Amino acid sequence: MSTGEYKKCEYKVLNNTQVKNFKPQEKLYRKTDSHGLVLEIKPNGVKAWRYRCRIGGKATMLSLGDYPSVSLAEARRARDDLKIQIKSGIDPRIKSEPEIPEEATIKTFSDMYQEWYEHNFESWSEGYAKDLDERCQNHLLPFLQERKIAEISAMDMLEVFKRIEARGTLNMLKKVRGYASRVFRYSVGMGVCPFDPTRDLPPN
Repeated sequence: MSTGEYKKCEYKVLNNTQVKNFKPQEKLYRKTDSHGLVLEIKPNGVKAWRYRCRIGGKATMLSLGDYPSVSLAEARRARDDLKIQIKSGIDPRIKSEPEIPEEATIKTFSDMYQEWYEHNFESWSEGYAKDLDERCQNHLLPFLQERKIAEISAMDMLEVFKRIEARGTLNMLKKVRGYASRVFRYSVGMGVCPFDPTRDLPPN
């Protein structure tokens, strides 16, 4: 067996049980999933998703959120969204661009949600796609669907999240916040939105 064949056979990705059961140690340690996705387990018990990538020829590591607020599947999708941005020449670490693309003055949040949904639909299970769409239609789109996506600010999103939280659905808030962030990151990659306004908001 060649070296390349051996490495291929030994390569494994994480599963949900492993992620749940990793225990903190005296020092921070990392577990690798695939395509640059890494789980950091900190001494205080916090498990944080990171994406190892290269931007402008330099190696870097981007934050994707903490487990279990961000699941393994969601972390993989966030990694894929960032890959789209980087491939498009966008540095996701930059909070804003000096100019908003002209096309962004037309696109609404609803437009970009639908585009993002259709772009990812085939990679999702039928049940996941149905649940995601129902949550967004009920808890997110009523507040944002006609808003121009490039004009939505962090304060706008904070107000939306407060309304959702006021309904007493904290778990739903965490999920919907993740969906909104993925729509914004996709939109950044497509060049119709300058940045993700949810990323600098305080944790739920």
